[in-house]
Amino acid sequence: MKKSLIMTIIIFLLVGVLGGVVNAASASARPSASSVEIGNNVTVTISFGQKVSAAKFTLNYDTSKLEYVSYSCGGSGLKEFGTGTKRFGYVGTADDLSSVSFTFKTKAVGTASVSAKSVQVSTGSQTNVAAGSPSTSITIKEKPQPTTPNNPTTPSTNNKPSTTTKPSTKPSTNKNNNKNNNKKDETPVEEPVQEPIEEPVQEPVVQAPAPNELLKLDDETVKTLIDEPTKVMIKAKPIAFEDGTKLNVKRIKDGDEAYQARNDMFKDIEGIKTYFDLKLLKIVETEQDGQMVQSEQAVTPNGYVTVFLPIPENYNKERLVAYKMNEDGTYKVIEGQIQENYYTFTTNSPANYALVEIPEKKTWGQTAMEKVNEVLGNVKILHITIIVLLCIILIETITIIRLSRQKAKRSK
Repeated sequence: MKKSLIMTIIIFLLVGVLGGVVNAASASARPSASSVEIGNNVTVTISFGQKVSAAKFTLNYDTSKLEYVSYSCGGSGLKEFGTGTKRFGYVGTADDLSSVSFTFKTKAVGTASVSAKSVQVSTGSQTNVAAGSPSTSITIKEKPQPTTPNNPTTPSTNNKPSTTTKPSTKPSTNKNNNKNNNKKDETPVEEPVQEPIEEPVQEPVVQAPAPNELLKLDDETVKTLIDEPTKVMIKAKPIAFEDGTKLNVKRIKDGDEAYQARNDMFKDIEGIKTYFDLKLLKIVETEQDGQMVQSEQAVTPNGYVTVFLPIPENYNKERLVAYKMNEDGTYKVIEGQIQENYYTFTTNSPANYALVEIPEKKTWGQTAMEKVNEVLGNVKILHITIIVLLCIILIETITIIRLSRQKAKRSK
């Protein structure tokens, strides 16, 4: 009996250990190509091995050989922090992200390493699970030099038809002529090789960035991008973004699955909050496994744009303030203006924002009156309690006196 009980416990322990091993998260890193020519793009995908709702890690790469271009992911939102070596954090809805891809431009010959350090993921059943520190390497090689085709040799003059002559009676002379002709055929004349003419390189025209100017809602001389589901808009001078750029917005409001997770980031801010995650996207072609693949990647505007956040109906416009998520994960106040039903401000890098209706600030007099009313209310409650108790005591006393009199009468 004891042996069977011990064996049963051991089996349960083994199942628990093996189950923990199976469920352990394991991240991996994979490049789109192991060898890339200098000047071309390469994409490195960090996979988490499963669907996750939150992830964070430090992206390390060789800045002397790689230049960061952009990122893309299939989840509901990704937060990007820092320059050069970057830290990334992600918060989204439950189980909607399995990988993140980063695009780099190669700029020097050699071997470049890319790694995701200290990956931690969260799922519906687990929080902050360590998933390792995957890494990969990319070989960057020189572009092959174009070869100059050999110029064909000019044909010998002996190929021209010979003029008609009288047959000679001296056979030895014809033999000598034939020998001389054969020698000429053996030494072709080469034309001089012409060096290719290099065309002058035209420098790209750099347009001046859009100025830091708050644009008006009714201004029709500027470009307007709008996200129809959320009604968030961006207005900017035409030089701010290229044709084909579109606005992508995710709104998180009270009642959404990700609302509590976002509230935890802004727990020090009092008030009713609505969150807006803004991205400017453009279709970009990248080379993967020798083929050009189109994908949407985040881009930054050339200068400043004006952001229009719609104000929810139940918000008090006189107590509105907006916050922007900083690169280090903190936040700062965004100074803006109210234009009709929009809170507007300028920025040169659309990011994640919180629109907050702050609580009404009470004056010293209002606070004092509330304290007085609270004290008076407590005094009134005390008076009422004493009166009720006195009434109860009076009723009990009268009842006792009546019972005593009735008893006395009966005894007579």
